Amino acid sequence: GTVSVDDHNNNSGRRSNSLVHVPSSTGTTVECPFLNDVIFRSGLSYMCHPGNVMFRGLLEEYFEEHSLASQEDKVEITWRVVKDVLERKGGRFLIWDKHGGGWTHLQDRNQLRAKVAVCFKLYKKQLKAQSNCQVTECSTYKFERQDGRKRKRGSDGEESEGCACSF
Repeated sequence: GTVSVDDHNNNSGRRSNSLVHVPSSTGTTVECPFLNDVIFRSGLSYMCHPGNVMFRGLLEEYFEEHSLASQEDKVEITWRVVKDVLERKGGRFLIWDKHGGGWTHLQDRNQLRAKVAVCFKLYKKQLKAQSNCQVTECSTYKFERQDGRKRKRGSDGEESEGCACSF
């Protein structure tokens, strides 16, 4: 069929209205995250969002200093990360609203700092799990291929490792 100019103008008007930020109890609703936004939502697909990659880079950058710091200094370092995302990188912190089905811009700085502190703890836990995987063999490794056959080679021609950690 054909589309008239009036139909296009009406649809364009509806689209632009959906981009307006709507106030909520914790912040404003955002339709689509920007590239420097840090997004909090469960699921692995969000780990690859450019803002989350940048955020993990900041965690890595400050991690050693954070792990050696006193409790008071750790608070200061988490504030620095919040400031870097918001001011230096121009990003926002967004959380998925399960009930509303959209992103909510978190603006409470104390809540942001607490989330960053939790991320440092999770990063430390991930590094520990990764180092344990690299240092120790899985307990089932000793029982593999007792029938005398060689292990199958992967698609890259390398033998598969005994540990199945996915880091």
